[in-house]
Amino acid sequence: MTGTPLGLALLAVVGLGVLGLLGWAGYRFARWYRADAETRVSLRQARRLRWGWKRLAPMLGLAVKDATPAHPTTRLTDHRPRPPHPLPRPR
Repeated sequence: MTGTPLGLALLAVVGLGVLGLLGWAGYRFARWYRADAETRVSLRQARRLRWGWKRLAPMLGLAVKDATPAHPTTRLTDHRPRPPHPLPRPR
């Protein structure tokens, strides 16, 4: 299979993907390994905040209901979809 041009291209794409994944993991590990204890706590808290933000923001009152319909055709029907809850992005 690797003798065909398609097989070689597939092998190259998979190889680049694996190298990219290893580079990303190495960067994350090096950042964690080189940090002192207080910075590791901060990194852990930032990760937890990013993972739980969708649930945390409405509980803190940071989400706003958008009362406008998502699409103009929903104004013509009796069916009222639930309004979306835009969440502010954590920075």
